[in-house]
Amino acid sequence: MAPSERCACAGLLCLALVLAGCGSSHARFESYMARGKAYFAAGNLDKASVEFRNALQIEPRSDDAFYFNGRVAERRGNLREAVDFYQAALDARQTDIRARASLAKVFVLGGSTQRALEVLSPGLLDHPDDPDLLAARAAANHQLKDDFEARADAERAVRLAPTNENAISVLAALALRAGDTARAVSLVTEAVTRAPDSIELRGILASV
Repeated sequence: MAPSERCACAGLLCLALVLAGCGSSHARFESYMARGKAYFAAGNLDKASVEFRNALQIEPRSDDAFYFNGRVAERRGNLREAVDFYQAALDARQTDIRARASLAKVFVLGGSTQRALEVLSPGLLDHPDDPDLLAARAAANHQLKDDFEARADAERAVRLAPTNENAISVLAALALRAGDTARAVSLVTEAVTRAPDSIELRGILASV
């Protein structure tokens, strides 16, 4: 074999090894993410956190890994950490609607309503019918006591996604504010019937 041919073969072999390594690395990332999502859905936050953090070690710029680490932090009530993860997901991919809506929601929970609206604004310009963005804006407006706008966004979100827990939560809160406890319970119960495995909806029902 000529020297040039040997060099070409060596180069192809190196490329094949690199590609195989990348493929194996991404497969491990996907495996960690899949296990993390399963643990998260089952409510096992400790194991979910381990899996999502392992995934982030492999692909440290993955908006998906950042986002789900944020979900774990939010579920644990660690709002500061959740903000950091959701913001990192947005920095990695500005079009990540899930991260944008979740970041705004956490800002609302932390009392930073104006920051929430600022985060939501560019997303809603591009995706005016996204139920998560609409539900987050409904929550912000509810906190500002703008019940008309809050109800309009929440009802629209529920029409688009009948089990959207954030929108259901706003509608239930509006019903409670109006003194209509039966309506609040009915709204949440119907949503739980549609999505019986939703931990969030069961939590809302328990608090109504």
